[in-house]
Amino acid sequence: AMSSGEAEYIALSDICRELVYVTQLLQEFKMKIPKPVPVYCDSQAAISIAAKPGFTQKGKNIRIEYHNVRDNYQTKQICINKIPGEDNPADILTKALPGPSNKKHCDFLFPISYREKLTIMLQGTRKRKITTKALPYKLPRLVGPTSAQTPYESPTSI
Repeated sequence: AMSSGEAEYIALSDICRELVYVTQLLQEFKMKIPKPVPVYCDSQAAISIAAKPGFTQKGKNIRIEYHNVRDNYQTKQICINKIPGEDNPADILTKALPGPSNKKHCDFLFPISYREKLTIMLQGTRKRKITTKALPYKLPRLVGPTSAQTPYESPTSI
């Protein structure tokens, strides 16, 4: 991609492919999926490329295979909503955030019940010491090369 807007548009294309797959799968299970499916993006450039029909100056370097976003948007399969950067929970996975933003996104992505379970699991592993006796299998015995062999020679090549 030539710009961050194009990169975001390509990421939207991948999301649209997955959404089409999942909605078709759920429809086969006789589940009703409300249309349009909301998609959130923090790039105004990617949203404008998807919303404008035809080729634009911003989207002229994007390969045609990625324009399924535009097709899904125009056929009302998806609606692309702008999400402000400070409200985007995916930012915690891609950049270092200050303390309050980090806590807010962690609370959103990992509800309290999951955090409590994770804390209990981590505390339990600190108390237990893993020994070879606790393993359900026997560890292989590693044998190093003899003094006559270099590490890369096999015994049959001597």
